[in-house]
Amino acid sequence: MLLYKEIENHLMQIILSADTGGEEPVRLPSEQQLARKFGASRISVRHALDDLEKQGYLYKIKGKGSFASPKKTFPENFRFALILPTPKSNFNHDILRGVHCFCRSAGADFITLYSWQSPGEERRCLELCFRLNVFNVLLMPVDDPANESYFRSLDPSVLHLVFLDRRYRGNGYGLVASDNFEIGYRAMKFLLEKGHKHVAFYLTTIQSSSVRERIRGYQKAQLEAFGKTDPCFVLNAANGDDGESLSAYLAGKPEISALISIAGDPANLAIRAAESLGKVIGADFDLFVIDDETFSDYKTNQSIPVIIQDGARMGLVAANELFRRATSDAPPQDVLIPFRFEFR
Repeated sequence: MLLYKEIENHLMQIILSADTGGEEPVRLPSEQQLARKFGASRISVRHALDDLEKQGYLYKIKGKGSFASPKKTFPENFRFALILPTPKSNFNHDILRGVHCFCRSAGADFITLYSWQSPGEERRCLELCFRLNVFNVLLMPVDDPANESYFRSLDPSVLHLVFLDRRYRGNGYGLVASDNFEIGYRAMKFLLEKGHKHVAFYLTTIQSSSVRERIRGYQKAQLEAFGKTDPCFVLNAANGDDGESLSAYLAGKPEISALISIAGDPANLAIRAAESLGKVIGADFDLFVIDDETFSDYKTNQSIPVIIQDGARMGLVAANELFRRATSDAPPQDVLIPFRFEFR
C-alpha cells in the first residue's frame, strides 16, 4: 500500500473512535508527528490530510493543526436501504459494519435487503424500496447486462443511489469502490517482477465491472512487459468446480508458472489443482490472491501475497457519500478506497 494511504487509515481510526460531540475539538496528530511515526515525507503526510479533508473527515485551522470533523447528523426521519448480493461474504459483512458505524454516529435508520445475485431480485428490492418511500439507496449491484436498461430508466434526481464495489455502465450515480484496475495491475506486476512470463487469471465471473477492471489492469501490465496480451490466460471458474477443470487447463498449458485468483475459494481450488500436478507453491508455481475472504482451508509452506479490500471503510464512506447526495445538490462522484497488500 502507498505510504500516504497507510497514514490515511491511521487517521481514520482516530477520527472514527473520537468523541466529537464535546465542547473541545479533537486535535489530530501534527504533520511532524505523522512524518516521524511513519518515516514519511511531509508531502506524503499532506497528501493523506488533504484526501481526508476533501472527504469531510477532518478540517484544518491555519496555525493550529487538523481536527476531526463533527459526526454528521441525518435529517429527521431519514431512512435509506443497503442492498447486497448475499449475506454469505466476509467482505459484505465488513461493508455492513461500516454502514452501522456511520449510522450509530449520525442517528440514521436503514434497512438491509439481499438480491441473491439475481437481476430480477435486485429489481424487486429496489421496487420494494420505492413502495416504502425509501429513495436513498446503497447498492452492490449484480452488474448483469439484463438490468442495464432498468437503471437507465430511473431518475437520478429522485433516486439518490450510490453503487458499492461495482456498477452498471452509463449511469449517473456515484460509486465507492477499491481501485480495481490498480489491484489487477499490482498483482500482475508483482509476478512479472518475480520473473514469470505466463500468468493465468482465475475468475468466478467476468460480468462484474470490478472484475473487468482487474482484467484491464492485469493486461496493462502484460502490455508494458511484452507489448501484447494473451487472452487465453483468462479462464473462468465454473460454479461447483472441484478444481479438476483447472488441473486439466494447467496440465495442457505447462508454460503457466503463476496464477492470480479472484477470491479465496478459487485460491483454495488453485492450490489443490497445482498440487495434483506435482507443483510446489512458492517453488515452481506462484499464487497471488485477491479478495482474501475464505483463503484459509489450505496451507502451504510458503507465504502467499494477497490484496485485501477494506470493506468497513467502503461502507462508512459510501454512507457518507449517500448523505452528501441526499442533502445537497452536489453531483455524484467516484471515491476509491485504499486496499492492503500483505503476505499470508
